[in-house]
Amino acid sequence: MTERRKFMRFNVLLDVLHTAFDGRDAKVPMRSKDISKDGVRLSGYNPLPQGSRIELEMKIPGDNMPIIASGEIAWTAHVGETNYDYGVRFTKIENYDRARLLGYVYNEWIKTRKTSVI
Repeated sequence: MTERRKFMRFNVLLDVLHTAFDGRDAKVPMRSKDISKDGVRLSGYNPLPQGSRIELEMKIPGDNMPIIASGEIAWTAHVGETNYDYGVRFTKIENYDRARLLGYVYNEWIKTRKTSVI
């Protein structure tokens, strides 16, 4: 199988709230599994169809200001009895928010590298 990703993914757990792009649904809690420059893999309990557009609010621990992004569901996979994984491709994220997100991801990656070397 050919790898199609353009950017490396980092295993980082973040609390995420998502809202359907049309705003009809309340904010639904999810959890990130991994993050890259252009997207995030989320875990949740409701099926989201491929192509759905969603709004994301990602919470970095210790930071009071959430990272806001828009995205599109690239794929959905049923895992376990009631869980789903979703691949979300960012369609809009401010440069400042992307830099904050990637800075946090990088710092978490450095921490895991240090503990695995020791």
